[in-house]
Amino acid sequence: MVHLSCGQCRKIQQFSGEPPRCEICGWQVGPLFKEKPFDGGEVAPKFQRKQNPINKLLAPVGPAVEKIIKFVVFGSLSLVGLLLLVYWLKPEKEKLAEQYGVSADKVFVEPSLDPETLNAQLSTLNVQVLKGSAAAWRPPS
Repeated sequence: MVHLSCGQCRKIQQFSGEPPRCEICGWQVGPLFKEKPFDGGEVAPKFQRKQNPINKLLAPVGPAVEKIIKFVVFGSLSLVGLLLLVYWLKPEKEKLAEQYGVSADKVFVEPSLDPETLNAQLSTLNVQVLKGSAAAWRPPS
């Protein structure tokens, strides 16, 4: 005795026998496939496989030339990716030095600060200037 879903009652019912039959309404479980299932044998007569577009372009070319073309394309894409990665990882200081045509030691990059931190740093700077010697300070000429 097994509990299965009955196709006629639309409920889980008790089934018994071979093939299984619902004990309430008598509905019988049929075979899962009416025909023999596809076993992956022969392909349909008019079936045509899709060609890969790259293989379609390289079909008239010999296999050695095809490998060379693939190597060149893959190599150039890899080189461009590597150059982009190097540029992306380059420090901001060096990028700015190249952009403005100055040496990197003359470039100073300050981290961006939120307004509260900036105000706190400026007030600390003002206090330090006020505590310093007035005689040592000279206006720029």
